[in-house]
Amino acid sequence: MSVADWEALSVIVRAGGRCTPTALAQALRLTSGTVSTRLNRLLQAGLITLGTGTDGRSRPVSVTSDGFARWRRATARRTRSERQIFDELTGDEIDTLNDLLRPLLHRYEATLGTAPRHDLTGHPRPES
Repeated sequence: MSVADWEALSVIVRAGGRCTPTALAQALRLTSGTVSTRLNRLLQAGLITLGTGTDGRSRPVSVTSDGFARWRRATARRTRSERQIFDELTGDEIDTLNDLLRPLLHRYEATLGTAPRHDLTGHPRPES
């Protein structure tokens, strides 16, 4: 599965485990066709389920137990990797890095909206 597919799964998980394709398209700034392709791959992998509805854009998409477990394991691996990278820096170096990145984050948020909080693996499992 591609990084883009994992990104879509992360958006669904962060939305409490359930969202609509329209909300997913807005969050990722994608066309409905691109979202459909990503959802189809997640569905085929057993990571999401599609709810019922009259319009495909408003049908709820829910993360499965397996999807949440796989997302959580991938997030934990990424977090460990990030920690290893930043463990090489001293406290002063981390402070300097934060000072350098803060204006970029502010510009990013001013243009694209508030950045999502970093994935936290300790969150309770969303309802599926």
